[in-house]
Amino acid sequence: TGEPMSEEIFVKMLEEAYSSFDYVIIDTSPLNLAGDGLKYASHAEATVLVVGSGKTDFRTAREAAKELKGVRAQLVGCILNKI
Repeated sequence: TGEPMSEEIFVKMLEEAYSSFDYVIIDTSPLNLAGDGLKYASHAEATVLVVGSGKTDFRTAREAAKELKGVRAQLVGCILNKI
């Protein structure tokens, strides 16, 4: 994987995307692998936490939700994936 995009470039790209599209979906690396997801989530209108069934334990998911709230991400829900 390459280097994460700078926050300044990301914000400009996001503003352009919001002006061009009805919906913009940002897919990032898992929060425990890279910090860019937290940085990008703080600029999104809404954030959904995706957790893997049988892979992500409750404590890890709860910690990820706390981290998202800590950067003022608008956490609106959770998706249980790979059931």
